[in-house]
Amino acid sequence: MKVTLKGRIHRHGEVQQFESGFRKQEIVITPNGSDQYPDYFPIELMKDKVGALDNEVAGTEVSVDCYLGGREYNGRFFLSLKYAGHSVIGHVPTNSAHVQPAAPAPAASDDHLPF
Repeated sequence: MKVTLKGRIHRHGEVQQFESGFRKQEIVITPNGSDQYPDYFPIELMKDKVGALDNEVAGTEVSVDCYLGGREYNGRFFLSLKYAGHSVIGHVPTNSAHVQPAAPAPAASDDHLPF
């Protein structure tokens, strides 16, 4: 199922490189960044899509097309948003952009998930 999220880029994650050659990056979008309790949506950029949003700084307003995916693993259910494309709605002035550092990626052996 394809969905579109509109919001501001909260942060860019580090690119994860796996032994198989597979690459993955996470971008976090917040659709209501000015609210007291904002929502955060992590979007996965995989393979050739990695780096597609690297030119956009945190705070840039974007419209991101994603595919909604769901998985079941050991009786637990997981949702994911996989990046399909984006367009920029509004840029942040370069002198006021505050880029938040990316959180370190969890070790691949820690999560024990098949995806």
